[in-house]
Amino acid sequence: MTAFKFPLILSIWCLSLTMPLFGQDRIVVDQYNDFGGKTFESSNRKDGILVFREFYAFDEKKMREETIFTDDHTAIFGIDQINSEFMFDVKVKREKIFSIRFAKVNLVKKSTDFYDQSSRLKLKTKNNFVEPYLGYNIIHYKPKSNLKPDEKFGLVKTKMEWHYPQNLEGLSKYIEFYSEDGEKKVRVENYYTQKSMRDNGIYKSVYYTEDKRRVKQEWYYTPQFSEKNKGVYKKIQNHTYYSMSRKKTSTYYYDQAGNVIFDQSIKY
Repeated sequence: MTAFKFPLILSIWCLSLTMPLFGQDRIVVDQYNDFGGKTFESSNRKDGILVFREFYAFDEKKMREETIFTDDHTAIFGIDQINSEFMFDVKVKREKIFSIRFAKVNLVKKSTDFYDQSSRLKLKTKNNFVEPYLGYNIIHYKPKSNLKPDEKFGLVKTKMEWHYPQNLEGLSKYIEFYSEDGEKKVRVENYYTQKSMRDNGIYKSVYYTEDKRRVKQEWYYTPQFSEKNKGVYKKIQNHTYYSMSRKKTSTYYYDQAGNVIFDQSIKY
């Protein structure tokens, strides 16, 4: 099955849920857990928390939290459970597991945020889609450089990956790269399955965009294809636009040493 991009439609309110503190009935349920410390458990049904667990290491540093929500809370917000991991008491990972109903509507069953331990800013988000053939995607972030006067910090998207591990034909991975402000798509990389590589001889293709138009395209050939086709390693097309309807396309084929094997230019 040929892969396709999938839009990410997680609700903002769902991603920005805050974690509550433990309830008044906090008790020790394990004196010696897998981290060598104690595990505490509490409940706060008023705030929709069925079970809240805290896992500590032998040095009393928090290592993990698990929050399981009540059915009523899950019906409203669409989250069954939130799991967080810590390093020296600083959160480095947060996993949100969505309800079946939410997952069917939004097509995401699990979303995981990864944080930088020193800056505490989010580095990336991984979303696992509800259907296995849709695979998963990863969104990468960096700190925002041009903050507004009322902003203390901010993030911009640097790239977005779609992975299709079950694809037999077509794409195995698709990556979009974004401009410095995270607003414009400037480069796309496509990686192909083993079957597509055997059929077409291409393992990777890349295109670059300016003003939403492709200005350059690249194709990379497999060693098997190269051996049978005069050692061609890469094909490059450059597009020069003169107007909305006229452009010049220059096509070059290269060997692995960077030598031009064939030069073709077409105007249309």
